[in-house]
Amino acid sequence: MAEINTDGYEKILEQCGQFGFYQKRTYFLICALQAVCVSLLAYSSYSCDGNEPCPIYAGGASGATTPAMAVHVLQSTHFDYETNMSAYINSSMTAFDTTQISTLQQVYNENCVNIMATDDGLTIVLLGVAVGALIGGMLADILGRRPIMFISMALALIFQILMVTVKTCLTFATLRTLCGVFSGGFLVISIVLPLEVVGRRWRDFCVCLWIWALGLPIISFEAAIVNGWRNIALTSGLVGLPFLGLYFLVPESSRWLTSLQHFQKAENSIKEMISCNTRAVPNVLELCDDTRIYVMSISHPRRHTYLDLFHTVTVTKSTSAVLYTWFVGCFVYCNLLHKVESLTGDHHFDIFLPFVLDMPICMSAVIINKCIGRRWCMFLYAVSSGFSMFCVLILHMMGDLHKYPYMMTALAAFSKMGVATALSLLTLITVEAYPTVIR
Repeated sequence: MAEINTDGYEKILEQCGQFGFYQKRTYFLICALQAVCVSLLAYSSYSCDGNEPCPIYAGGASGATTPAMAVHVLQSTHFDYETNMSAYINSSMTAFDTTQISTLQQVYNENCVNIMATDDGLTIVLLGVAVGALIGGMLADILGRRPIMFISMALALIFQILMVTVKTCLTFATLRTLCGVFSGGFLVISIVLPLEVVGRRWRDFCVCLWIWALGLPIISFEAAIVNGWRNIALTSGLVGLPFLGLYFLVPESSRWLTSLQHFQKAENSIKEMISCNTRAVPNVLELCDDTRIYVMSISHPRRHTYLDLFHTVTVTKSTSAVLYTWFVGCFVYCNLLHKVESLTGDHHFDIFLPFVLDMPICMSAVIINKCIGRRWCMFLYAVSSGFSMFCVLILHMMGDLHKYPYMMTALAAFSKMGVATALSLLTLITVEAYPTVIR
């Protein structure tokens, strides 16, 4: 499991441009796909929005997401139009039309209510994203970045569109989970592929620009003009279908092709890059030959698995450190995001405003990173965020936290910005830390 000799490829990038037209085209097209994928994942916030009544309302969930034959109502009266039930439902109770559904279906719906009640079913969707990322990442290392990425995107869009056909809560939960699985498979590949095409000096810019966040105002705009969770699901899915045509514009990773010893395809991809950037590389064939000889002399094609992340003591230490940092960072970020999820009181703005606030701080990391390096830059933002959260702890110990609600929100927002920037840099560090074959 040796990394390919990247010196030749980096020399080609230095001569033809590390962020030329070829790299810009690849990066921004994939960012457009990421925005579509993010809008699919953010659909959970709107799946009970509009004029269509909410079929399920579970305690602890603000507007539950699932259409079911069971109607759980909290301090209100609802009718389930999905099954044409005419039962009158009192506050804080569940009603079933036993003349239309079986006992087994009742059990399914009751269980589904309990599961999907956790933060509008977002937990299940995110678990699907994690599973999809694990599977999609390994398949991309074996079969290629581009085909697996677009297949995952296509299936995520299909399952999103199929949301218009659901009749039961179980079907809704299944489709949302499958959409999350294939979205996760797409996202993990879409992060790696652009960074393998772009030169070293521009990778920090690519991970900190956060163009993918445009998917949040997109779904917010769709929800504002389209009524009903079915129509929102259909619209968000149909909007993404034309983007599948980008398959013919997004190239395969030359690094991956070389590492799998597909030398002719890698050479053709490099020639296309040189042609797009319109800058000559006189010794391109010599550099490609050097890389070919190096790869053939030290490695042989084989399938790699997650066990390769722990195949030596050094790699095991690196993997453990990366996993620990990711778990802690994501845990802190999600909790801080919860504290600032309602800044304006308008749901259409609040869904994307917290992420928009993170973007300027993330871009500042590009400048600092070039001065002090990736790890120290990540450490700087993480420590700054930690000091901000420590101030909240001091206010809590003094018993004055309730006196300064706006200060609490401001400190949480500032802390979230620091953690978001640290996670962006951690993404770059993680991608660069591992060989192409297990990246």
